[in-house]
Amino acid sequence: MSNNPLCDLYKREPKAATHFLKKTRENGGDIRLGLAQYIYLINNVQAVDVSTNEDFQNVYNNFFAMGRRENDFKQLYYGLMQRHKKSCKVKLNFSTVLKTLHDKPEKKRVEPVFSAKLLSMLYPRIMPPWDSNVRGVLEPYLKKIGEEPPPETLVKGNDEEHHKRIGDWDTFYKKLCVWYCDFVASPKGLGGLDWIEQFKNWFDKEWCDWSNGEFRSTEKDKKLPKSTKPVYEWFRKIFSEKPKMQAEEIRKCIEPVKVIDLILWQRGYFPFEGSHK
Repeated sequence: MSNNPLCDLYKREPKAATHFLKKTRENGGDIRLGLAQYIYLINNVQAVDVSTNEDFQNVYNNFFAMGRRENDFKQLYYGLMQRHKKSCKVKLNFSTVLKTLHDKPEKKRVEPVFSAKLLSMLYPRIMPPWDSNVRGVLEPYLKKIGEEPPPETLVKGNDEEHHKRIGDWDTFYKKLCVWYCDFVASPKGLGGLDWIEQFKNWFDKEWCDWSNGEFRSTEKDKKLPKSTKPVYEWFRKIFSEKPKMQAEEIRKCIEPVKVIDLILWQRGYFPFEGSHK
């Protein structure tokens, strides 16, 4: 477990999950609704044609902040997800996704964030998302072990630099996946299992109490935006079919790797006494 930035962070902030999951962000975003969106997505990615299903895409665009991307990018993105989603075995790697989304030397950026998000949806047990929030939390610990993520910018028109940068990102993301999986498998008292237990306690109380009041009523239906209306409709159907559904039944679709990502993502919005900030 040496040189694992997640373990180093845990040593500084062992109660991070308990502390940050309960906090309200200044931007008004509700982590409980965000988690509901994720639960909807992970339960529907295999059930619908993601390349054409507007409900799925509207929720995904909002949850993963992809709403402002160009339509041709979204079409390429969801088509790639649809083609590879049926296999339980990992048949799509990070390098391939990067190349497929932007294999053009004239582009000034690679797409590690959206590539990681796509893979995390297809292979949630072993592949975490990656974004600026998570990067901001882990960066001090990544610098400490000499594993800073590569830049996303490219030298315009330089094909060799383009492919080198994709290779650098592929190498970094493979290490990231190992760090997450090792952290989740760490013995109790050393990291991942403690945070996961904290998450369960929060979920079984905070999220479930909120969801029982939020999704069983139809009062908000007419005012719901397209990014959340499918979520409300789906949960209402689930609750009507199983009115006594227990928290564990819903929580089991959230893989431990995603739990750690959720904690880091929420952590990225706040300073914390005793942390690297």
